[in-house]
Amino acid sequence: MEVEFSSQADSKTWLHKLIAMALNSFDSSQKEECWELLRLKIFPKEGFPLEELIEIGYIIAEKCQGLPLFVVLVAGLLSKIERSRDCWEKFEVNLSSKQLMDIVDMSY
Repeated sequence: MEVEFSSQADSKTWLHKLIAMALNSFDSSQKEECWELLRLKIFPKEGFPLEELIEIGYIIAEKCQGLPLFVVLVAGLLSKIERSRDCWEKFEVNLSSKQLMDIVDMSY
């Protein structure tokens, strides 16, 4: 099925509605999948070398609410900041649903 939009604003509105539907169906079994995807995107070769980041990394992955797009975008941002617990905690504190939608909008 192909969907046509009359404007970029229409396509963003549609994307936001689609994301909202996915968020409403977030299943706790997806938490582990989000964590694995985040881990693989940030540390593709070395696994997850920093024990101090596992707990906060899992919290960040959970905030992505089962949406692979969110996980990939967040992983891209995390890969650009210092790999320390302090930096990742600051990132997590500032990561909200609205901010995730803003990230999606920027990538769109």
